[in-house]
Amino acid sequence: MITYMNREKKLILTVAFVFFLICALYALLRGKWEDIHYSAVCGNCLQKASFHVKKYLGITFYKECSLIQPDSNINPSPDSEDKISDGDPNLFEQIHGKQCGHYFLKQGHIGRRTSTFFESGVDADLHYLGGVFYFQRLQGITSVYHLFELTQDKKEAQNSFRIIDALHPVKEKQPRAAQILQMYVDELEGITSLEQWKRTNKEYFKMLQLEIK
Repeated sequence: MITYMNREKKLILTVAFVFFLICALYALLRGKWEDIHYSAVCGNCLQKASFHVKKYLGITFYKECSLIQPDSNINPSPDSEDKISDGDPNLFEQIHGKQCGHYFLKQGHIGRRTSTFFESGVDADLHYLGGVFYFQRLQGITSVYHLFELTQDKKEAQNSFRIIDALHPVKEKQPRAAQILQMYVDELEGITSLEQWKRTNKEYFKMLQLEIK
């Protein structure tokens, strides 16, 4: 009797285990594969990049980043009429004396292909609008690059970066003070001399209560 019950119990466990394996295999085969291509720009130095990402079940198992030279414009939104002139990302190292660690922001066109074992790939063309929140920051850094090339003054360029960072830290989605940041960016675009740049930075350092190094 005991032997018969043990056999019955083993049979039930075996059937349950086989059923579990079948369900697990089916779930894996139904799992979604994603092949994604998108462009990005660094929120610190304006370096552009192209990304290729592969995911399975939402888990990234392959990621490739290719740095590229900037095009004629940086467009945070395909529907935006505003354009930002390119800046040389190498200027970041000249200003700060170190290479940028890069904080890439997805922007523009995204190509995504999804598929499963049972279904062929489905292509989707999307546009990522996340970069639009960083438009003022990117615009400001472009102006800082222009002024640095004009004056070769590292100190004022670093001061401008500190002001921009205080108004919109790169890892925060939106500016802390969008109106003040836009005011500062507008003033940077109108600066034509080193003395004017120093005077503007001094005013904003006082307004934001930043310590002068």
